[in-house]
Amino acid sequence: MKQVTIVKKNDKQLSLEEMQSLVGGRIERHPEKVVIDKSEYEVIVNEEGLIDKLPLNAEMNNNFGLFIFGNAILIEGGLK
Repeated sequence: MKQVTIVKKNDKQLSLEEMQSLVGGRIERHPEKVVIDKSEYEVIVNEEGLIDKLPLNAEMNNNFGLFIFGNAILIEGGLK
């Protein structure tokens, strides 16, 4: 199971359906942003990850201290 998908500024932007597929459900913007190599990334998560009892995303927790349940998408510069 992939835990984190990173989308850089120059990458093709993901459609709503692609983001929903990656997180396994409805998407939600996480209130916190993360910084990687001086670039700010918006965090997109499964809106019902905790309710659906998805596993804690260890990569996001270990690297950024965020408690996210299920997969996450990091979008450099945020959603357009």
